[in-house]
Order: sequence, then structure tokens, then C-alpha cells
Amino acid sequence: MRKRGMMKKQSVLLNWLILVLTIEFAFSANVLAANNELILSEEFVGNNFSSFNHSSSIAETHDGTLVVTWYGGSSEGADDVSIWVSTNDGNGWTPRIEVCDGGGDATWNPVLFQPASGPLLLYYKYGGSFSGGWEGSVRTSSDNGQTWSARIPLPVSTDPYLSAYNSRFVGPVKNKPLELPDGSLLCGSSTEHDGWQVHMEIAGGDYTSDYQLKRVSGNDAIQPTFLVHDDNYQTIQALCRARGSGEPTKVTWSYDGGSSWTSLSTISLETSKGIDAVTINNLNKERNRWHILAYNPSGRQPLRIATSSDGVNWNVAISDLDSGSDMDYPAIIQTSDKMLHLLYSYADHSKIKHVVIDPYVLLGEPVCVPADFSGNNVVDACDLSILSDGWLKSSSYVPVGTKPDSNYLVIHYNFDETSGSTAYDSSAPAYDGAVQVVSTGSPKTNAWDSGGQDAGCINFDGNTKVSVSSASTAFASVNSAVSVSLWINGNAAVQPDPGWGMPFHGGTPTNDRLLHTHIPTKDGDVMLESGSYNAQRLFWNGSSPSDWEGQWNHYTFTVDSTIENKVRIYHNGVKVAEGAASLGVGGIQSFSIGAGIFASGTAYEYFGKIDDFRIYNSALSADDILYIANDGVMLIGPDSPANLYDDDIIDGKDFAEFALYWLNRCD
Repeated sequence: MRKRGMMKKQSVLLNWLILVLTIEFAFSANVLAANNELILSEEFVGNNFSSFNHSSSIAETHDGTLVVTWYGGSSEGADDVSIWVSTNDGNGWTPRIEVCDGGGDATWNPVLFQPASGPLLLYYKYGGSFSGGWEGSVRTSSDNGQTWSARIPLPVSTDPYLSAYNSRFVGPVKNKPLELPDGSLLCGSSTEHDGWQVHMEIAGGDYTSDYQLKRVSGNDAIQPTFLVHDDNYQTIQALCRARGSGEPTKVTWSYDGGSSWTSLSTISLETSKGIDAVTINNLNKERNRWHILAYNPSGRQPLRIATSSDGVNWNVAISDLDSGSDMDYPAIIQTSDKMLHLLYSYADHSKIKHVVIDPYVLLGEPVCVPADFSGNNVVDACDLSILSDGWLKSSSYVPVGTKPDSNYLVIHYNFDETSGSTAYDSSAPAYDGAVQVVSTGSPKTNAWDSGGQDAGCINFDGNTKVSVSSASTAFASVNSAVSVSLWINGNAAVQPDPGWGMPFHGGTPTNDRLLHTHIPTKDGDVMLESGSYNAQRLFWNGSSPSDWEGQWNHYTFTVDSTIENKVRIYHNGVKVAEGAASLGVGGIQSFSIGAGIFASGTAYEYFGKIDDFRIYNSALSADDILYIANDGVMLIGPDSPANLYDDDIIDGKDFAEFALYWLNRCD
């Protein structure tokens, strides 16, 4: 099935190549003719249009089909405005289909997005207007845009900020979302009921019901579009439409993967009306990072393309892409063949136009470099030999990280027992844990579960804890530095727990908060508290349900109050949060796993499975943690330059890319 799917996608790309070559010069009388080296094709989509057509969006599905959407009717905001869709599998655009007629209400700003897995998403706004009353909605398609689900209203928000929009999340207001490494969608959104205000929404799960609101300080900006500044998606920039015509572009930055945002500021580039941008860094093995922006410099014409390497300083690459009346509201994506696809409202909103741009020409990047494996500046037999040597070679396990020094290991519970009420400590000296009923302290023998991350585990049911024996002695060496490592799989029926359950907790009769965590808090954040109550808290706000419920995840928490003075959270071997540390955790007299037991007797019981629990009396390094999270090995794709798609095998996808550049020389 996998190979048939790849062959279909390659067939779609081949059909696209034939189509591009056929129509490349069809519009030679247009302004675009002056850019004929850049422009591979231009055409109108959907075959027929309403009197008014606007706010288009484009996506590529898993098999390479292009899908576009827009709203159209007699005029903007009229009750006959519908959401329309057209598709192209390489054989031309299909006649438009009506996805939503509004039922007597206007529809607005459709946005398409194809996540890495799952169905195609179509977000739009239903009823009301941009100044209030419209309702964020989404539909899904599992057949490349041919048929669609019923309308799904986005979830209700308790934040009064969204009360003017039926108290519902808005979703991506104009531009495509950004899929984050954890699979969640970062949606750029905004409101116009009380001035122009930007906010962000993070959608998890199936993207229809699990939303978080992230406010942005400042005003006079709407409709964010995202630029990505690093491979880990930690530094993200949002360019926003500024109020007025030809105004300096508003921007906001996130340095924690979209969890928090700086106040709005401006860059010198002047833009007007709707804008859209995309970040690319996959053109060749140099992996230069480029940001591409489609915009109007003032009013609604001309339509321009600018490029930047830093998101701040921009160079106009195409100054007059289309200069007729009202060429505006662009949407831009990069498809799997690396080409740029631009969509926009054409000539007083009479049609929707689609243009394909060659990024190699736009950016001056060497065209043949992707397939020039040997580095001799030509794609030839040397490169074919390299591809042949790696043919059908797949992923393999390779050593990663550094094994932590066992001399720093204080406690290690494998939780592989199958019976009894003792969790045995495999470190030396051994401080075994007593498996107990939280409410009575009596031994508990039925907590063991065979479905651990590795062999067995303990299933904490809200009335189970493991108490460390002789805790004062066990933690005597834990003072200025500590690391706690564990595998965790939260009970999806309970998490996030409104009762603030604690997977582990250590304290004294006078200091209940020396060391404990919430995975997650009742608000869905992962938190570590150390040193003292409310004195040294670290939050990972970017977590989503898949990070703490229904599947195994590895966490390591480190505190170092004397050398680096840092407290850190690591998720699956990757650092996700860091803060300052001035307090150690010395003096722990009691320590429990599966429940936080305070001196007052209050218990904060955890619901979920825990496996392979470790405590070290040092702050483990990133390499140490990478080793633990992967048991010392990681599945890595084939180490060959011929693995063009950076997946787990060198196969037909790589050969198809290679063949496109046969005998090409680098510019």
C-alpha cells in the first residue's frame, strides 16, 4: 500500500509537470510574461465564478492533489455568499462545488490545511461579520476535497475576549495554520469588534474541539501569518496586516514554540490589505532558510513578492506580479515538488487566480544541488552510483547520547514486579518503595500492570502511591542538584485532572513543596515546582494532550542551583522549558510516587501509568537524558545524500527527484 501511494503521488506530480509545460506561455500578454523564468504557470480555478470572489486558500493533500477554496456571492457579506471548492489532481481544475451556502447567512474567510496525518481541514466563519457575530467552524474531507463533513462549530471559550463571536474560538482567521512538531496546529487569528486585535489559538487532538487561546499585547493588527526561524519550531515570527494602507508591517515573536508572544512591534516593510507568507529551507543540501511574502505595498495593487533571510529585512523579488485593479488577499504554500503556489483575488474580485513560481529562480538557489550527491556540480553517473549504493537501504538503530554515571543514581524503580506490595530499587544501596493505598496506608498488591513502556509498570488509579523507604537517608545526597526521570501515560478519561494530581512529590513537615510536578496541571500545562512553595516554578505551556495522556511519554526534570543555576523540563529527550534556579532541594524527608501527600494530610492523587522511575543527585546533561529517553539507541534514516526526502528509505521518491535533474549543471 505504501508503494502504491507513492506511485500515485509521483503520477500526480508528473501530470502537473506536463500541465505546466503545456500552459506555461498561455498568458504571454499578461504582466507575468515579464517574469517568465519565475512563473511556471498561471490560470483561473474553478471554471466559473460569482459576481464577487474573495479570500482564497490552497492546500496540497497527501497524494499530491491541489485543493483551493474561496467565498463567493453577489457581494461581500451578502446572505448568498457561499464557500466554494475546486480540486486539481494534475488533470486540470474541477468545476467548483458548493461546500456551505450559509443557510441565509454570510460565510467568510475559508482556510484550507492538510495536517501531516488525518483528513483535510476547511476552516471558515459562519454568519455575522468580521466585527462580531461570526462563528468559527470547520469541516473535514477524507477524499481530497470531493466530499465534506457537516459543519463543526469550534469549541466555546470562557474568555470574555471572544464573547462577540458567540464565545467560540475563531480558528485561523485568513491564513494557513502552522503544524508544530507535536502535531498541534498554531492558528493565527484576530478580532475586529473592539479595534483590531491579534491572538493565537493552538488546536490539538483532531483539531475540532481542543483549543487554547494565546493573547498578544498591542492593537491595530489582524490576520497573522507565520515564519519559522529554527528547525525545532521554537522561534516563530508572525507578520500581521496593519491598519491602513502602506503601513509598516506589524510583527510579534514567540521564543517557546508558540506558547507566549511578544507585544506587537513593526518592521520597515510597508504592506496593505491581506498578506501571506511561507518559510522554506528544503531546496538543496545547503538548506538555506528563506521567507517568502506575498503582499500589496499600498491599496490593493500591485501584487508583490518579497524575500528575506531573517524576517525583518526584505528584498522585493517581483515588484509587479499582477497590476490590474484589486489584485489582493494572497495565499501562498510550498508543495512537495518544492514549487511555490500562489492564489489571490483577481481584477476587482471577479475571479480567483493560481500562479506557480519556481523558488530556485526566485531565490537564485542552485537548481541541481539536490541531486548532485557527489558535489561535482553536475548530476551524472557519479550521483547515480551513489543512489544505487543506497537503493532500498532503510533506517537502522544507532547509538545516541551518553549513559549517565551510575554513581549519581539514587533510586531506580523498574516497576517490573507482577505481584506483592514492594517496588524494588535496582540501584545501590537499595531504598525499596512500599506500594500502598493512599487513603489508609495499607499495602496494595493489585497495582501492577503488564502494559508498561518496557515490560511492567504501576497503574495509579487515584488511590495508589509508592512511598520511598528511609527517605531522609535516601535523599541525604540530594541537595543543590537533582534529576527525576520517568515514563508516564496519563489516564485519558481523567487528565487533565481538576484535582491537581501529582506523579511525584517530596517535602518536609515544614516545606511541602521541595520537589513535585504536575503532568499536567488542571489547565493542561506541565509544571515543576522546586525549592519552596511558589518560589521556583517552571511551566511547559506548549504541551498538548498527546504529551501526557493515552500514550507513553518520557519526562526528565532537572534542578541545578549552584553551577548553571537552571531548572529544566525535557520531553522525550528534548528540552522544552528552562528557567532560573537559585534554590536547591536539600532536606527531603518524605517522597511518594503517584500522589502528593502534604504534611496536613491532603493528598493529590495521580491517575495513570508510570514506568522506569529514576532519581539522580546531579543535573543530568542533555546527552544523558537523550540516552535514557531512547535507551541508548535511536532509529535513524539511511545516512546517504541520496535520501532526498529525509525519510526511512531510499526509494522511488528519491529517484523521481534525481531524474528531474539528470545532466543538469549547477548555476
